[in-house]
Amino acid sequence: MVDYLTKWPQAYPLKTKTATEVTECIVKCFHQFEVPTRILTDQGREFVNAINKNVCAKMGIQRSLCSPYHPQTNGLVERMNGTIQRALRKLVADKPEDWDEYLDAVMFGLRTKKQMTTKFSPYFLMFGREARYPTEVPEHFMVDISVEDVVAEEKVSQGVTNLEEIKDILHGNISKQEKSTRERLRQGIPKCHFRVGDQVWRQNVRSQQRKGGKLEANFLGPFQITALEGKSADLLSEDGKVF
Repeated sequence: MVDYLTKWPQAYPLKTKTATEVTECIVKCFHQFEVPTRILTDQGREFVNAINKNVCAKMGIQRSLCSPYHPQTNGLVERMNGTIQRALRKLVADKPEDWDEYLDAVMFGLRTKKQMTTKFSPYFLMFGREARYPTEVPEHFMVDISVEDVVAEEKVSQGVTNLEEIKDILHGNISKQEKSTRERLRQGIPKCHFRVGDQVWRQNVRSQQRKGGKLEANFLGPFQITALEGKSADLLSEDGKVF
């Protein structure tokens, strides 16, 4: 789940994606933050069902659905899913079954990193200040009576007091990024030209064809091109095998 304004991502590990489990996670997110006015989902059965529909109706949430076979409608979430998968892939190495142990750390990193569109971190936009990293906490932190004085003194973060000004900057940054994206799409993707002898990487199609393969490497290699014919190529691996 991703908030479209602040880009705050929220993710929960699930063994299955039944309607009951997914709806429980959605409600859990509402309890942790707040009830949104609208949610946008694809048309998977885990979202389009009587349980989810009744929960949204009772909470006064408007439901919007993506067009079938058109993931671009909810591109923000699709890109975030890809980012989470890439981060987990680097951490789990040869133990992809342990991915859930690294999920919280990955999400903390994404929430505290400056976002390309907003130019702010999601954490700052949610709480009005930047997060404190574990490395910033002194190793030997002495707690004495002065801590009580600090706690007793109520202070509002400067980021919270300037919230309206930050929102104006935020909307301006989003508009600029949307304009830049539209211009890039109009220009199209430049074509790649390969030659015999080039070093290339080969897409790992098997990772997308089997269950649990999403955390495997997306590309394999490097390989050397030994022959080209139309859109086909012979690839030579480092151990001498030809593909």
